[in-house]
Amino acid sequence: MQRGAALRLFGAAVLCCAVVALGACTWFCAQPEVDFEWTPATGAEPLVVDFVPVVGEGATAYAWDFGDGSKSIEEKPSHIYYADGAYTVTLTVAYEGGRVSVVQKPGCIEVTAISAKEYVPYLYVLSADEGVIRYADLDVGMIVDPDATPPVLQELVTSIHPGTYSGEHYTLAAGHATGERYAYWTEETKLYRRAVVAGGTTRIFVPLLIPVGLCVDSVHSKLYEVELPTNAADNSGPGSIRRWNLDGTSVETLASSWILGQVVPWFVSVDPSAHRLYYVRMPYGTDDDVIFEPLAAGTSTIDATPLDQYSAQTLVTDLDVVGGMAVDAGLSAGARYIYWTVPGAGRIDRCKVDGSGVTQLMTGLTSPGAIVVDVGRGLLYWAESDGVHRANLDGTNARLIYPGVVADALAIG
Repeated sequence: MQRGAALRLFGAAVLCCAVVALGACTWFCAQPEVDFEWTPATGAEPLVVDFVPVVGEGATAYAWDFGDGSKSIEEKPSHIYYADGAYTVTLTVAYEGGRVSVVQKPGCIEVTAISAKEYVPYLYVLSADEGVIRYADLDVGMIVDPDATPPVLQELVTSIHPGTYSGEHYTLAAGHATGERYAYWTEETKLYRRAVVAGGTTRIFVPLLIPVGLCVDSVHSKLYEVELPTNAADNSGPGSIRRWNLDGTSVETLASSWILGQVVPWFVSVDPSAHRLYYVRMPYGTDDDVIFEPLAAGTSTIDATPLDQYSAQTLVTDLDVVGGMAVDAGLSAGARYIYWTVPGAGRIDRCKVDGSGVTQLMTGLTSPGAIVVDVGRGLLYWAESDGVHRANLDGTNARLIYPGVVADALAIG
C-alpha cells in the first residue's frame, strides 16, 4: 500500500473514532434542555414580568439576565422594566455534576413608553427641627436622565410642630384629591393638609392619640393612619388602624385591639391595585410608667390586610427595629416588593409582597430612616443623617442628592 493511501486510511479511521466518541459523549453527557416562560410579553412602562424556568431534573442554580442591566439568581423571579424598548433575556442553569445550559430569547420583552404627564410625582420632605415641609417636582430633569441633578426643594409649609411625646414621631403623606395635590401631616393630636398649588392649610381631623403612620390611597380617595396605644390597664386608648375620606369625613376603624406591652402597628403603606394595606409591627410598652420606643431586636414583623375587610396576615417575622417602610405601589399588577430600613444595622432590606425572598438590598448605610418609592422612575429615596439619598430599586447607583437636608419623614405623591 502506498504511503499516501495509508495516511488517508488512518485519517479516516481517526475521524470515524472521533465521530463515534462525539456521539457517545452526546448520548451519555448530553446537556439538559432549558427553556423559560414569561408573562406578559408586552406592555407600558413600568412593566412587571414574571419568569418561570422550564428545566430538567438536577438543576442546582439559576442566573437570569433581563437585558436591561439587571440580574437575578432566583428560580422564579419577577422583574420590573422601567424604560421602553425591546429586551433580550438570558437564562443560565447549572446542574449536578457541573453541567451548564443556556437559553437566550432575543427581544422577547417589548416595553412601550408612557407620556411623562401620566406620572409626574412630587417628593415631600418633613424636617422637624426646622418645622418645615419642602417639596420638589420630580418631573424636572428626571424624564430623560435619571442621573441629572435633582430639582431644588421648595418650601411648602413652615412653623409646624409635628409632635413630641415620650419619643418623637413624624407622619407625612401625599396624594391627590379633587384634582389637586395635597400634603398631609400631623401636629401633636391634629391632622392637617395643604394644597400644593392653591395653598392654605386646613385642619381636617381631631383628636388623634399618638399618630406614627400615615399614607394616602388617591385611587380610592382614602387616608390611612396608625396610632400607638396609650393605656394597658383598662384598654382605653388602644392602638388602632383607621381610615377616612381625604377631607377628614367618614372615619372608619379597621382594627383597634393593641395595648401597651404588645407588638403594635407603626408604619403603613397602601397598594390600591392589589387592595392591600401593609404595616410594620414593633414592640411598644412601659417601664415604670414611662413609655419607651421599640428597642427589642428580632421581635418586629411586617403584616398585610385586605382593604375591604381587616384580616391580618404576618408576612415577615424576627425583624430588628424598623425605621421606615414602603411598597412599590402603582404597578398595574400590584406591588411586587416591600422595602424597609434597619437603622441599627445600617441597611435597607427588601422582600416580595408575599414575604418571600428577604434580601439585604443595601448595606453600610448610616442609620437610614424614612423611605419612599418612585415607581414610575424606578427610584428609591431614603433619609440618613447627612441628607436625602436616592438609588435604583435594585440598590444600584446610590447617591446623596440633598446633602444637609434633615428628613424625619418622606412622601411621594
